[in-house]
Amino acid sequence: MRTFFGLPNIKDNRNLTYEELGIIVNSKKNLYKEIWDLSYYSQGAINWKTIYNMPTWLRRLNIKFLNDARKEEEKQSKQSQKKSNITRPPKSGRKK
Repeated sequence: MRTFFGLPNIKDNRNLTYEELGIIVNSKKNLYKEIWDLSYYSQGAINWKTIYNMPTWLRRLNIKFLNDARKEEEKQSKQSQKKSNITRPPKSGRKK
């Protein structure tokens, strides 16, 4: 039995399936992947419980910030490698 909004009737005492609740099965996998990624790549700055209780939009925003920071670090390291290769004086060998 459905309500006016198309949601299952809460008074129904039977076990509801994921499809009846409108939950995509892969969403749980995606949730745990996001939690793992954020906790791992933040290097422990954010714990699992905090991430789990975070609203979805905030969790995804934090992941975006981490991705942007990683890209910027990678860009700066490439630039510093180029500079270090350019500024190295040529090796002067001993003359025999």
